Amino acid sequence: MAAEVSKSMYNLQVHSTVFSDLFDSREAKLRKIVGEFEKISEEVKNLHETEKTLKTAGATAAGVVGLGVSIVAALLGHVGLAAGAAVGGTAVAGSCMSNIKTVSGRAKKVQELGEEFMEIVEPIKKELEDIKKACEELEQEPVKTDEQPETSLTQVSTLKERSSGVLGAFKQRRMGINELKVLVEKAGKVSPSPEDDVKFKESIQQTAVQSQKVIDGCLSLKEELSTLVL
Repeated sequence: MAAEVSKSMYNLQVHSTVFSDLFDSREAKLRKIVGEFEKISEEVKNLHETEKTLKTAGATAAGVVGLGVSIVAALLGHVGLAAGAAVGGTAVAGSCMSNIKTVSGRAKKVQELGEEFMEIVEPIKKELEDIKKACEELEQEPVKTDEQPETSLTQVSTLKERSSGVLGAFKQRRMGINELKVLVEKAGKVSPSPEDDVKFKESIQQTAVQSQKVIDGCLSLKEELSTLVL
C-alpha cells in the first residue's frame, strides 16, 4: 500500500512541477491575448455608446422636424416634404447597421483569439486533470500518519477542490468560444440583427472575463502547489 501511495505522491509532484513550468512559460502569451480581448471589448462598448447617442439625437431631431414638416406638408399638400422628415432617421439607422457589422467583425477576431487561447492552455489543462486525479487517488488510499502528514492530506483535499474550480473555468471558456463561433457563423450567412449585436457585445465581454478567470485560477493554483508538503 505504501508503494502505491508513494506512486500517487510522486505523480502529484511531477504533474505539479510540469503544470507550474507550463504556466510560467505561457502566462505572458495568455495575458497578451486577454489584453486584446479587453481592448476589443472597450471598442465595442464605445460603439454602443455612440449608437445610443445617435439614436437619441436622431429621435429628437426627427420628432421636432417631423412635426413641423408634417404640418406644413398637410397645409401645402407636399407629400415629398413630409417624406423628407425621415431622412435623419434613415441616416441614424444606416450608422447603426454599420456599427453592427463592425461589432460582428470584432467578434470574429475574438473568436480567433479565443481558439488560440484555448490551444495555448490545453497542455496546462491536461496537467491540471492529472493533478486532480492524483489528489483523488491520495484521498482514497489509507495511510499511516508517519507515512503521510495529516497537514499534507488536508492540502491535498484543498488542492483537489481548487483544481476542480479551475477546470470549471476552462469549461466555461470553451463553452463561451463555442457560442461565439455559432454567432459568427450565423453572421456570415445572414446580416446580423440588433439582437445579434447585443449577443456579440455580451459574448465579447464574457470572453475577457472568463479568460482572466482561467489565468487567475492557474496562478492561485500554482501558489498553492508551491506550499504543498509531499
